[in-house]
Amino acid sequence: TAFFQVKETDGSNMSGMHPFYNQLFMTKENSCHSLSVSLSGTVYPNYNFDLQQITVRHGCTSHRSLVEDGERKLWMHWRGEFHKYDGQKTEYTSNDVEPTLADLTFTRLTQVVAGYFNSVNEIWFAFPDANDTANTVLIRYCQEGTGGWLNSAAQSITWMVPTFVSGEEQFITVGTTGRFLEQNLGTTFDGAAIVCVARPPWMAAEDYKSVKVWLETIVNFAREASGGGTVTLQYRIADHANAMNNATFATLATFDNSQTTGESFGRVFIGDRAKWLQLQLTTSGVPLTVFWPWLVECRDLDMVY
Repeated sequence: TAFFQVKETDGSNMSGMHPFYNQLFMTKENSCHSLSVSLSGTVYPNYNFDLQQITVRHGCTSHRSLVEDGERKLWMHWRGEFHKYDGQKTEYTSNDVEPTLADLTFTRLTQVVAGYFNSVNEIWFAFPDANDTANTVLIRYCQEGTGGWLNSAAQSITWMVPTFVSGEEQFITVGTTGRFLEQNLGTTFDGAAIVCVARPPWMAAEDYKSVKVWLETIVNFAREASGGGTVTLQYRIADHANAMNNATFATLATFDNSQTTGESFGRVFIGDRAKWLQLQLTTSGVPLTVFWPWLVECRDLDMVY
């Protein structure tokens, strides 16, 4: 174990760390530093550690704002300013948005968050406006061409998560109420609700070789918050397990999410026949809890083909 004193006597705390190239980039409230190590020609524990001070012009006031872009630059926020690090020096980047940043709530600097949206080559920053308790302002820096800051619709964002589904990027943001949004590629960047899918394994009953009449199902769920919205129950069928993945889902019923009473709530007639059945419950932007098991009633026709 090695211990290093990083500008110990300046009276400020460590505020962030990020691996960058062959360095560990470290920030304090009013300074930036890098730590690298050389293993060549050395034997543990006699490695060569190199601790460098990058700048005392600024630091980083939110570790959530440390984000690496597609051009291998490391961005950070410091007291209403944005800077980027290229591995040797930092550069001030927010001259064009100083009026926007002037209203930032300085008592909540640690809330500033950032993310890199690879598909459109943009850095996103969200921060609290004057007297706000949550991040209500979103600004974006586009790196295409000569680069520049872009206008954005107001959003409540506490976290940004780039992820990939089947090789396609989805840029996910989390709001103050815990709502997950998949950001779209439109001009307003106002977000789109993620479609939630609950899908149990496909099923057969008793003799899987014989045909069944799938009569009805009871699916129990409860919404997490008040309000409207819809929940859709779908199904697909196949006569062989290998054919299930190519089968398409058809809608059985659409539930009003505000409904809380009624004997038939969650009970749906199917009325189709096949050897295999799969159900799925879908919703868009409606928080809910699904309760297992899902009950399915069927009748064996004692037919094999």
